[in-house]
Order: sequence, then C-alpha cells, then structure tokens
Amino acid sequence: MFERGFQFLLKVGAQKLFFNNSGFLPVEKVFLYLAEEREIESFTGRYPGIRVRVHRFSAGVLDCEIVDFKPFRSGFREQVLDFSKVWKLRLSSSDTLRILNLATLKPLEPPPPKPQPVAEQKPTAPRPRPVAEQKPPAPKPPPKPPKPTPPKEFCEEVAFKVPLAKVRFAEGAAHVHWGGRLPKSGRQVGVEVSMKNSFLGKRLNCIKPYLAKCLGDKVAVRATIRVRGGKAEVLKAESEAIASISSKMIGEVRYHYAKGELRKLNRHAGRIITAEDFFKKIKGAGFGDSDRDFIADILRVKAPKHSAHIEYLAERHCSNLVRLRIVKSPFAFLCFLEGTAGGFFVWETLDGTDATYLWKYGKSLDYLKSHRQEFKRWLVWVERQIDYIHAAGRSEYLRSGHEGFARIIHNYRDENGFVKWKVELEKLLDGTGK
Repeated sequence: MFERGFQFLLKVGAQKLFFNNSGFLPVEKVFLYLAEEREIESFTGRYPGIRVRVHRFSAGVLDCEIVDFKPFRSGFREQVLDFSKVWKLRLSSSDTLRILNLATLKPLEPPPPKPQPVAEQKPTAPRPRPVAEQKPPAPKPPPKPPKPTPPKEFCEEVAFKVPLAKVRFAEGAAHVHWGGRLPKSGRQVGVEVSMKNSFLGKRLNCIKPYLAKCLGDKVAVRATIRVRGGKAEVLKAESEAIASISSKMIGEVRYHYAKGELRKLNRHAGRIITAEDFFKKIKGAGFGDSDRDFIADILRVKAPKHSAHIEYLAERHCSNLVRLRIVKSPFAFLCFLEGTAGGFFVWETLDGTDATYLWKYGKSLDYLKSHRQEFKRWLVWVERQIDYIHAAGRSEYLRSGHEGFARIIHNYRDENGFVKWKVELEKLLDGTGK
C-alpha cells in the first residue's frame, strides 16, 4: 500500500493523527525529521490537516514528506488505509517554518554525567602530626574563563535561477554553485547545490544547448540552507526542470537534433556517412551508438510513404559487422542483410518510392567477419555503384546487366504491397528468389 510517491491525508488532533474517522496514530508514534529525529509533545492545532507523500516504508518505519499543510478545501474524505504494521511515522518537509509550527517538540535531554571512578583507599598506620610551619596565605587563583557558547544555528529557504550552461550533470544528480545573500538574515554564503534525478549522467553535459530548447536557458532552484557558526550547507534542494529530465525528453532532444542536422545534411563531408558522423557534435551522449534508433529518429522527422519497409530492413541490418550508411543525394539508407548463401547490401531510398536495390556477395557471414579487408573492398564497390546510379541515372544502370544485382518493386496500390515485398525479399535472402 505504502509505495513510493503514494499520497494520503492526515487529520491533526492534539495528541493524534487521524487517517480516517476512526483510525489514528498516537503522538508517541509520530516524529519530525529536522536534520535529526525529534519527539513530539503535542500538535499545535495550527494546521487542521496535512497531505503527505510516501518516501520510504521499511521495517515498520514510514517516512513521509508533507506536501500540503492546508489540504481540506472540500472536507476530510474517508480513506481506506492499514496502519497496523506502522509503528513509527516520521514526517519531513522542505518548508521548515511550517513544519516547526505543526507541533511542539519535546526538549532534548542532556546526556547523564559519567561516573567518576573512586580510588580504593588502603588503611595506613597513624603518623605523628608534624608541627606546621607558619606560611603566608597563598594567592587566590585567577578566575576561570567563561565556557564557549555553542555556535548559532538557523535555516533559511532560497529560490534562484541559474543558467543551464552552468549546471554540471553527474551520475544520478545535477550540481551547481550558488552564492548570494540569505533573504531573512542577510548572511552572505556560498554553497554547492545538488539535485537528485536517477536518470541523469555525465553524457548529458554535451547536449545542454539542445536541452535548453525543452527546459529554457535558465532553471529555477529551491534550496534549504542551514548556517551553523561560520559554515553553510544545503539540507535539501529541488528543481522541477531538473526533475523533468527523462528518456521522453531525451527523445525530443534527439528529434530536434536530427531535424536540424537533416536540414544541413549537405554540409557533411562525403556523400555517404554513418550514424556516428551524423551525431558527431554530441558524440558523448551516445546517440550514434544504435543504428536502429538512428533510423527511428530519421523516420520520425521524414515520415516517408514506405516507412514500414525501412523499419523492417533496420531490424534485419547486421550492425555488428558494418554500420548503417546514409546516402545524402538522393537521401537513402544502405543496410547489410545476412542471407542463406551470402550477404546482401540493400539500398533503400527515403524520398524515392520506386524500388529496393540489392547487391549479393556469395560469402558467408563468418567468412566476411574473418576477412574484413575483402568485405571493406566490397563495400567500397557497392558505394561506387550507387555513385554511378546518381551520375548516370537509374534507367541507364538498369539497362546494363550486373551480376549479383536484384531489384524489388514497391507496390502501393495493393493493400498487401508491403507483405508481398517482404516475401520477395525473404526469397532473395534464402536463395529461392531471382
């Protein structure tokens, strides 16, 4: 029941917290967490009810964060909650002032004094008392210096905005340095602020300019700072912008990056490039590691008529042997597929819709893996065939015969066109087609 993120209401009494009209927790089982656990003497009645969010439930201890101090805008609703296994409820809040006004805390008891060991006295024989000499009285010792007072301690909340460019992403957290004057005390402090998000990692540092399109140039941060003596430290910090970074947002970053790079595709050196070349500007983010994800990015931007054909080729592409290629003009993919009697390079245009081009090489996949140089020479030969088609035209290329070459026509008028195309492709790969 008490999963992380689960929220429920509590009605506040003088000595009880009600979770429904009949069930309650006595004050002895409720504690406040303010840098350390504190016992409660009674509730002040300042807030009739609170809304809490579960942070953790382990070994009978339920840790919750207060997210609303005035939740009863429409009355206290009946809740079905089982607190039979809860022997301690520990409450915390980012709003230090309000949580201190919620209850009266029991005073901290000083530690008992340590017993002093008593030396064992041995009986001694009485000695004759010598006649004491008359001496002048000893001078009085100087007064003892006063005991040092403990350093003054207080907490304050600050809110500030920081440029996203100054945020440092690490594994599971984002860090930023903040320096300024505290709003209530006027104390000048400088602290290192950390905001947790399990999705974050160092790989995101290289895509901050692209994240700014989703988050904005600046991110808002709220932090609770404790000052003790001359030192300041952050007790808690949070940022909605940093917390919102997720795989879905990174997908949007990939989309905007791919969309922008496709507009500038002709600026890339060479007419045939790989996914690594395409994502070179943000190589550290790992966007160019997967050929299949790369094709998905392109299809999301381009949305071609025969996207099903391209997705199927991406699934069959042997990326462990050769990376997928992009041919810039006309825009197309060059994939490598494994067949029963050898391998096939497959050229599928993105903007064109007429046919799929294939070149067969009658060597097994194991042979090609162990003869890399021969495989590279064949790849270069296929790229030259594509260059020839680009220069002379498809009609000219098709008029002249080419050994190992095949073509599969796209039929968009037939509702089963994709299925027939796939069947014909499978026949070529297993050696039963022409």
